[in-house]
Amino acid sequence: YDERRPVYEEVADLALDNRIQQLVSITPLPSVEHSGPDGKTVFTEYPVRVAFDADFVNLYQLFQSVFEENRLFVFHAVRVISGPSVASRLRVQAVLSALVFE
Repeated sequence: YDERRPVYEEVADLALDNRIQQLVSITPLPSVEHSGPDGKTVFTEYPVRVAFDADFVNLYQLFQSVFEENRLFVFHAVRVISGPSVASRLRVQAVLSALVFE
């Protein structure tokens, strides 16, 4: 994750890299600092709420890509429902966070 770029740009690139059919919405959320037992910030989470259309193969590739070297993203609050068309079989809603360690 490159702190100089907004998280939503990184998420859009991730979606395009994995041939997501349509990025429906992307909404930046407030950053969250996570502290260790000593009270010092260990990492900061930069979440965005996303909704996109995909097929099964592209969704699987997207989940796999978050584990690639130099990418530290976390999916949570994932909801997958039936998509709007045969080509876009799934509508995915999730919070995708970039984690930046101190």
